[in-house]
Amino acid sequence: KALLELSVIQNRLPARCRIGPGLPETCRHRALVLGAGPVGCLAAMAFQNLGLQTFVAARHPAPNPKAQLITELGAAYLSTGEQTPSQIAARIGNIDILLEATGSPTAGFEFLPLLGGNGIFIFTGVPGPSKDLELDAGALMRKLVLGNQVVLGTVNAPKRAFDDGLRNLSAFLQRWPSTLRSLITRRVPVDRFAEVLGEGDFTEIKTVLTF
Repeated sequence: KALLELSVIQNRLPARCRIGPGLPETCRHRALVLGAGPVGCLAAMAFQNLGLQTFVAARHPAPNPKAQLITELGAAYLSTGEQTPSQIAARIGNIDILLEATGSPTAGFEFLPLLGGNGIFIFTGVPGPSKDLELDAGALMRKLVLGNQVVLGTVNAPKRAFDDGLRNLSAFLQRWPSTLRSLITRRVPVDRFAEVLGEGDFTEIKTVLTF
């Protein structure tokens, strides 16, 4: 659904620079994904498949299995444990699309001020109640307005989004067969469900219970 909404919102830009493959190099968008869990990895695949220059930021330094997966896609992996948000943004340049897939309001609002001109910030996480943030609301509001930016929350996908998801998965499977399969880190019988509850191993991406 985020990709559908992204396509609609980008209609506010000149037609030659809308999201999609085959863009001229002067219009090649840069996308930053926050988080390297299953949503973040699939988002990176989707952005790479659309021809965007894709970056993924996650906490743990490389090398690690998530960093390897991101690199196999042709995207760049950046560690928030080694670089500040400002340093990451300086490395990328103008950030056209920023997709949050961490569920952390702190991470989201640390990066929101770094969104580029005409950029779109997409929230996908649903955090619990929290009051641990301090924001310069005036500076943020001024940048959103003068930068012609959009902040989007996305949930409750329509049928078309599921149909598009299946088409995307088929494309991912052809382009990155082993990488796509590695999104499921392990499968555990349902009677051992207690093993996968709790914090877990940060190198795991998705554990599936089997019946």
